[in-house]
Amino acid sequence: MTEAEWIAFLQRPEIPAFNRAMLVNPDDDLPRLVFADWMDENCPDEFFNRFIRESITSQESIPFRVGYGNQRRRLSFDRGRVFASLYSRSPPPKRREPRTLFAAVWRAQWVNRLALDGVGPKCLKSFFHDPPMAMVRGVYFHENDCSPALLPEILNSSHLTHLTYLSLSGRASTELLRALLSCEVVVQFTGIELTVADNVSTAGLIANSPKLTGLSHMRLHGCRSADFAAALANSPYLCEAIRAQWRRATDEGGANR
Repeated sequence: MTEAEWIAFLQRPEIPAFNRAMLVNPDDDLPRLVFADWMDENCPDEFFNRFIRESITSQESIPFRVGYGNQRRRLSFDRGRVFASLYSRSPPPKRREPRTLFAAVWRAQWVNRLALDGVGPKCLKSFFHDPPMAMVRGVYFHENDCSPALLPEILNSSHLTHLTYLSLSGRASTELLRALLSCEVVVQFTGIELTVADNVSTAGLIANSPKLTGLSHMRLHGCRSADFAAALANSPYLCEAIRAQWRRATDEGGANR
């Protein structure tokens, strides 16, 4: 298929409909298998279809490159949906009628997880306030300019209705952590990954935030002290599984989690 044929194909209304079904039922393989069957019947690219079908039953993301020339993007199929990685020179697609293959994938609401590497504040605002963000479940920030002022501006977007996982690279200052915990979307999170300062103040912010009650997975880097581990082990809000991890760290005299 040519790029133009792909763009036209991805604008078929069935594709966002299938993606909505897969998003609503993330643990059900039936919508994914129905989607794979539909792709087999309607998409003539057998190589592409094989990647989608394999990703549905695979426990690992299957990498795939999509696009032509300078518009190539690194994507992975993650149980039938897309994990897309974008870089600083990759502005978000602004036009309703996509002109690149990635823009068509984005408009088809196919992106489940999104990694943003070195993307500037203007582009971050454009992405987070764009309707297809409503289909994104996980966001990974890598080397982005996320200031304490910018983070609430993008995370308070009305489109983040299904965002459940956030990863921030780089050390999160106390101000940035406060800004993050001020965002209402945090109550939706089931997983979070941060690099934080190893001090009692930071530990207290995390341990005493009722917005983190829904977490089932938390990975914190840079925390080695027993006092930090003890604060999280005794949190009134973190789930028992997370508290148990930090109790083990306390017994070991503190550990980088």
